[in-house]
Amino acid sequence: MQSSYLSALIRALAIAIILASAPVAAQEDISQLKQQIEELERKVRLLQDRQATDTEAARTRVKGADFVTAGHEGFGVTSGDNGFELKLHGDLQVDSRSYHGTGSPGTSGTPAPDTLLVRRARPIIEATLYDIYDFRMMPDFAGSQTVLFDAYGQARFTPQFQLRAGKFKPPVGLEQLQVDDNLFFAERSLATDLVPIRDVGFQVQGEILEGKVAYALGIFNGVVDS
Repeated sequence: MQSSYLSALIRALAIAIILASAPVAAQEDISQLKQQIEELERKVRLLQDRQATDTEAARTRVKGADFVTAGHEGFGVTSGDNGFELKLHGDLQVDSRSYHGTGSPGTSGTPAPDTLLVRRARPIIEATLYDIYDFRMMPDFAGSQTVLFDAYGQARFTPQFQLRAGKFKPPVGLEQLQVDDNLFFAERSLATDLVPIRDVGFQVQGEILEGKVAYALGIFNGVVDS
């Protein structure tokens, strides 16, 4: 756009010079000025073409380059074509428990110490291969023990048909299926004790009717509630 304005300005200045000098200038001078104008316009077009070529080359380099991200969602490495991705993030929850008074319930005169309880300490590793295959691993180091909560792979062939296998949340219990970051309270309700937390199995899932309906069917080993 700026180059077009420059070309028009050059033409206007040249015409003004010609008109001002026409009474005294020879015909040869007018022809020479016209040639200079045409030469300037040719150079402007060359600059426009070069600028368009450089812009397209820069876009191609950015599109094909790998990039690293860091933010509130964790750290990530993504390929230029978005086909491969590695994410590192996690959840950490610490509860402070303070007791008022001189004794704990059921005792007399025995002070209850204030404590800090690590409820969740879960590093999360997620990876995507060829923009189809997803992998997730999430251990938990809270409670002075190590538990592998999530360890599964998933193939997203289409939004309507996806396969998942490994250890993950069975499709039972709405509150349990919500991730910890989206819970209204720090703890889930007692109703969650009626459903399994994690299980090992195989699941078919997907979304139909433009995401208005979601389904999940699975076969699992079977674990006790909670």
